[in-house]
Amino acid sequence: MSTSPFHMEQVPQPTPAGLSRIRLEDIAHPGAYIRLGTGDVIRVTPGTGREEATTLPDSGAEPVYVVQISGNPYVPISEARMAAANLDIEINF
Repeated sequence: MSTSPFHMEQVPQPTPAGLSRIRLEDIAHPGAYIRLGTGDVIRVTPGTGREEATTLPDSGAEPVYVVQISGNPYVPISEARMAAANLDIEINF
């Protein structure tokens, strides 16, 4: 464990009531998703291969959970931020 004051552990973010969190590898439909714990946006387009859409370089051994905020993978950032705010999801974009 790092003793640096700048070391930050990823703490799973609770899912707001009424929302379904899904595992990253279980994404079945295109859309815009928020990665819980980091707040990153993940865009899954119709032409994206399953392995490409569900592999992140920093995912490690722990499962990665996401919440879909839009069925439109091309949703503008401003709308994605508003959708996440309306759902009380912390973001990092």
